[in-house]
Amino acid sequence: MTSRSPALAAAAFVLALGLAGTAAAHAHLKRSVPTASGTVAGPTQVEAWFTEDLEPKFSSITVTGPGPNGKKVDKGDTHTDPADAKHLIVSI
Repeated sequence: MTSRSPALAAAAFVLALGLAGTAAAHAHLKRSVPTASGTVAGPTQVEAWFTEDLEPKFSSITVTGPGPNGKKVDKGDTHTDPADAKHLIVSI
């Protein structure tokens, strides 16, 4: 191994970092039913539409009840709509 090898390896590493793509931005909420921060009596589910396709294993909705205690009221079954990867649904 010559003395140039470490420098060449370092240069290749820096070049690889420069060529690496950046991660996509996070999806943003476009709309929801009921509306975000809204209060409704007796909904059976909450739906949310986002600006980008969602990765189901990293996406969830938590619905809490009114009042200061904010008890969780959703069934924990958040899933994307099979027909629209930007649409997230959870049962109440």
